[in-house]
Amino acid sequence: VALRVDRDKGLISGVKVLGFKSANGREYTSEAVNSAARMYEGAKVNIDHAEGNPGKARGYRDRIGTLSNVQVRSDGLYGDLSYNPKHAVAEQLAWDAEHKPENVGLSHNVQGKTTSKGGKTVVEEITKVLSVDLVADPATTRSLYESEKPTMTLKEIIANLPADSADA
Repeated sequence: VALRVDRDKGLISGVKVLGFKSANGREYTSEAVNSAARMYEGAKVNIDHAEGNPGKARGYRDRIGTLSNVQVRSDGLYGDLSYNPKHAVAEQLAWDAEHKPENVGLSHNVQGKTTSKGGKTVVEEITKVLSVDLVADPATTRSLYESEKPTMTLKEIIANLPADSADA
């Protein structure tokens, strides 16, 4: 995981932006996520959601970065988080990203079109991405990183190399 964080550049690679199922009872169609992916490119990333009104203007101190290289995978949206390494919580974010990615996750603040099916709210279209916020308890992800395949640490990668290439 530490290989994903470049503290000098203020970059965390491969963060999970959005999953298809939310702990809040929402499900996102693959069509909605696929067509909205381009709207997440360059999306503003804030610390926590705005209290009260989700459409409320955010303060300068709330902003920590932006998303780039957004792509759809089989289990949701992923991208790279460029952050201000001088922000008041940057060190906390970088440490969590390296050591305890389950301490933080991303949660989007969007507008969209929904329907109700079987007691669930189905998001059929995301029409506007207001922001993607760093939160302690995200609803569609379990941590800052997730993937269809588990990631390995550098130590695990080296341990799994063939015996003759470990000496190279």
